[in-house]
Amino acid sequence: MKILIPFHHEGTLVFASKFGKVLEARKHEVTYLFVKRGYELQHRQLEMCLGERPYLVCEDAALTGKDFISGKFSKFDVVMMCTPTRAIKKMLESASFKLNSQRPCFACFHPGLELFFEYGIDIRKGFDVLFVSPKHRIEELRKRKVPLSRHGQYVGFGHPYFVSSPSSDDTSKSSITRNNGISAKRDIFFCRSQSVRRQEAPGSILWTFW
Repeated sequence: MKILIPFHHEGTLVFASKFGKVLEARKHEVTYLFVKRGYELQHRQLEMCLGERPYLVCEDAALTGKDFISGKFSKFDVVMMCTPTRAIKKMLESASFKLNSQRPCFACFHPGLELFFEYGIDIRKGFDVLFVSPKHRIEELRKRKVPLSRHGQYVGFGHPYFVSSPSSDDTSKSSITRNNGISAKRDIFFCRSQSVRRQEAPGSILWTFW
């Protein structure tokens, strides 16, 4: 499966790096896309998170639905994100784009870092697949009188940091519990929002979707 992972600031860069490794370990073809929104990530941040993995660059304002239907991003099966950019959010609000069979599937996580849960849902409501956290939020969404999307949407549980890393089998249990739960590998996060503790967990309900 060909998967595109856009990122646009430190938090989404960390997501792209860690989640991309998991997908690559499962033999998916992953491409990273730096979407510029007037904010420039530092070279050392990109190098530390992505290493030697190549990435594409584009301006958020220049992204259009055509890019995903017949343009440079039309070859991808899935676009996987943690936080949508303005252009992609607007794209998914278009009924003609949503109903186009040539576009990729758009999936997004709602890790619960926004101040209000409903706001986080609102900016992600156009996605085909939505993973939310914590798990009890799924039932809340299913009870809504107004559906999230008129065109159908899969809603399930998942958090971008609760996935097993490809190297987790080589990491001893003791090293995971040292340093107040943070692995001795000493990952560095550039998240703007609240800090996120590194998690190592076997298997994930996410993979029932793939």
